Amino acid sequence: MLLPQADVLLDVDVQVGELTIPAGGTLRFDPLASRTVQATGNVVVNGTLQMRPSSASHTHTVRVANSNGAAIIGGGKTPVAYAVSQW
Repeated sequence: MLLPQADVLLDVDVQVGELTIPAGGTLRFDPLASRTVQATGNVVVNGTLQMRPSSASHTHTVRVANSNGAAIIGGGKTPVAYAVSQW
């Protein structure tokens, strides 16, 4: 899922494959509620990811299923499919 180069308010929990926040774009979690993004692929943040709950009773979560940080072999900043993670 490629977000637009705009401010997107996450006001529901979502499940996605890959998620990319482009440069100039913002994914903003609803500060008045607990929200979760569950991704099965890479989460790439080139723009802004804003997670600012209004109180301790709300939780904001980005969960990357099947994340394999051990598959990441340094030297690059380009996300790769075999090393699913948050970039």
